[in-house]
Amino acid sequence: ERIGANIQILFSTIFLVTGLSVVSYTLKEYKVKPFFCWIIYIIVFIQPFFSLVVTWVGIMDVWVDFRKLLFREKGE
Repeated sequence: ERIGANIQILFSTIFLVTGLSVVSYTLKEYKVKPFFCWIIYIIVFIQPFFSLVVTWVGIMDVWVDFRKLLFREKGE
């Protein structure tokens, strides 16, 4: 039981970081000002629902690769 809980915490943290990188990339692509980026990051860490959503975005990014899908180069 402990091993399963520790593995779940580890992978939740890894996918949260992956989800935050997708959010950060998206904010950079839309040229959002740094102040608003920090507000969004703080809300993600304070609000459990948004933290869960960002974690799921991280999980889905492993399979879907949102950055390539949403922000393709103009030459492609």
